[in-house]
Amino acid sequence: MIRRSTVILLFILAALVGLAWFLNHPQTPDQGTPTPTSSSAYLFTPQDGVVNSIKIVSKDGQSVDLERNQDGTWTITQPQMGPADAGLSESSATQVTTLSVVNSLEGGNAAPEALGLKDPSYTFTFKFASGKQASLTVGDQTPIGSGYYAQLDNNPAVIVDKNGIESLLMLLKTPPYALTATPTEGPTELPTLETATTLPDPVTPETTPSPEPATTVP
Repeated sequence: MIRRSTVILLFILAALVGLAWFLNHPQTPDQGTPTPTSSSAYLFTPQDGVVNSIKIVSKDGQSVDLERNQDGTWTITQPQMGPADAGLSESSATQVTTLSVVNSLEGGNAAPEALGLKDPSYTFTFKFASGKQASLTVGDQTPIGSGYYAQLDNNPAVIVDKNGIESLLMLLKTPPYALTATPTEGPTELPTLETATTLPDPVTPETTPSPEPATTVP
């Protein structure tokens, strides 16, 4: 008959073996599995400065290019040269600085083909006041529609907020050209007494004097 103390020792030994196996074989997450970020993370930092240039090129060749001028105004250089709406341009520049990372991808080595990044749908190029230039490639939308797979320069792919990306894509669909004021014609001014055309006085026909009777010589 096995003693009670022996049984206890066997249980302790089994527990130690299991613990040793667990420590030597940590669980590794699957590559490409989304992991929620612990707090809001942004693609860019305040040290990058304000955005001075936004360029978007689509997979099918469409493009739009906004440039900030030295006086603070904005110009669209693509698809056609023209002044840009100041409010919409500044709003887009702010949108760039608030692009947030929804999820990171565990492992960070997911195949670009699986994310739509080998042949990206859109390529964004941003220039900042600090001199920094960044390229953001955007691939497929996530299966649950929470965002887009994206890669900033050579960094690991992440999932970027859907609303931020689609807001910037509106620049490509509808470039924010400034509205040109069209001169309007004023009401027709009625002539006043001073400006009215003065008709000439009626001509009074001259009367021809009747001939005097001839004087009879006696």
